[in-house]
Amino acid sequence: MENVFKNPSFNYLDCRKIQIFNYLLQNGIPINLLFYNALESTDKVLQIVLVEKRRKWAYFSNLLMDKSIEELHAKLVPFQQLADVKELLVKLLSQNIAVFVWCDPKHLIHNPFTDLSYNHSVLITEYIDDQDIKVSDIPQFPELNYSFEELEKMTDHASPQNKYLFYLHTDNTNISPELIDSLHSNLHDFIDRLEDSFSYYEYISQLFHEDKKVTDELLELIPYLDDSLSIIAGSRFLFAKSLLEFGFWEMYYNLYMEIAKKVESLKLQIAKIPFSKRYDYIELTRQIKRISSMEHDALKLLKEKRSVESKQEVKHIFGEKLREPNSPILHVISENTSRLVWDEPEDSVWIVGYDIYKDGVLIDSSRTRQLNLQNIDPQQQQIMIASKDIFNNSSKAVIVNDIKLMERASGSENLALHKSVFASSVEHEDFNQNNVVDGTMETRWSSVPEEKVSWIYVDFGKDVSVSKIVLVWEQAYAKSYRIQISDNAEQWIDSYETVAGKGGTENIDLNVRARFIKVLCEEKATSFGYSIWNIFMYS
Repeated sequence: MENVFKNPSFNYLDCRKIQIFNYLLQNGIPINLLFYNALESTDKVLQIVLVEKRRKWAYFSNLLMDKSIEELHAKLVPFQQLADVKELLVKLLSQNIAVFVWCDPKHLIHNPFTDLSYNHSVLITEYIDDQDIKVSDIPQFPELNYSFEELEKMTDHASPQNKYLFYLHTDNTNISPELIDSLHSNLHDFIDRLEDSFSYYEYISQLFHEDKKVTDELLELIPYLDDSLSIIAGSRFLFAKSLLEFGFWEMYYNLYMEIAKKVESLKLQIAKIPFSKRYDYIELTRQIKRISSMEHDALKLLKEKRSVESKQEVKHIFGEKLREPNSPILHVISENTSRLVWDEPEDSVWIVGYDIYKDGVLIDSSRTRQLNLQNIDPQQQQIMIASKDIFNNSSKAVIVNDIKLMERASGSENLALHKSVFASSVEHEDFNQNNVVDGTMETRWSSVPEEKVSWIYVDFGKDVSVSKIVLVWEQAYAKSYRIQISDNAEQWIDSYETVAGKGGTENIDLNVRARFIKVLCEEKATSFGYSIWNIFMYS
């Protein structure tokens, strides 16, 4: 299992480096100290990945490019043929010392889709006999079995410069105080040398156009955009962990973690373009501009090396920029349920959430721009909303004066509109479950890719009669799914089932009465999670 990132969207390291870090982690080594130079320059990413068109596994990241690997007692033993070092290999494995080797991808049996231009690394973990050798190739293949003959064929055909055993004496590998001091000094030197124009963001912004046309040029560039965003998101994720490990002010950790999340969100949206053949120009370019501003702010603060003592000064600097939410509207759905929606202020790039107040008392918070509220009487109670940023600033709270009463649904109106929704998982906060009942085709729900089976259900608050459901799938639809009903959200009864889902817009005729109605997704049509633009339900 891959435990350094745990999130495929962040994993940007080549096969050898990700295997080394996972191996060190497995053996109790505090690897976060080794990420002191993880922060990758977007200028470098732009040149190597987007201009030179090299994939992320061919990208030379900053990590392990210094003498820190030597301090970890790394050993290299060259060979012409694997048989020449078989005795040493077996001896090391018998001592529970795993060994890394490079393989010719043309002879890599377990993964025929590996890029044939580059040698591939695997980790040999156990020797039982010549017919049974345990091999690991994370993240996709954590446990494999090979014969010695098969390993010979893979390694003997590797490039001459890659014919060597590589291993680490982890029993003797401790991060000494001297090494920690050295790495700490290296971190400060690295920060002092950091330079980045962040022109990467302007470059990718120009790839999208107001006419929203998905050109062949854009489609050709999508894999490289995906790789470049992985490098940026993943390197900031690792760098944030290193700053925290070295005792930097937690603010820096929060800044770079927030950037990593925003870059991941952008990456996920762009990854869907080849399937949906569409994109939201305004939203994409807004996100890109926001991330660019965040990068400039974070680097400026980082190079100032502010301590926690300057917390109030930093808080004040960014607090002056924080604006209140725009155009809040309270939709009164029923006697007990209301939905509050609002727009994000444009200039406040570090907003991380919103606080909602009733008669001056905090009653709820949200990271998204909508929230269902229970037992609200807008005629008798004052509802207010304030923005909050990553520096713990709060904006002025704005009063919600725009109250809209939603008419009782007739048979031709959507019963699910603005109702409470629950889901098994959410891929990202931008793709949360409430999007399926917001009445627009510009937002969607997506489950995490790791889930094989996912679900999403609507709570009407009381029993309702439903005769028709319309599912509007994004390209990541379910080939096999069920519609289930319940009175308590615990015991579910099947009302509809198909193993031939086609995606797009699917109309399902029913005759049910229930409080809860669930879509249970059981088989994917793509490698992504399940994704739905809208769920409509009619009486």
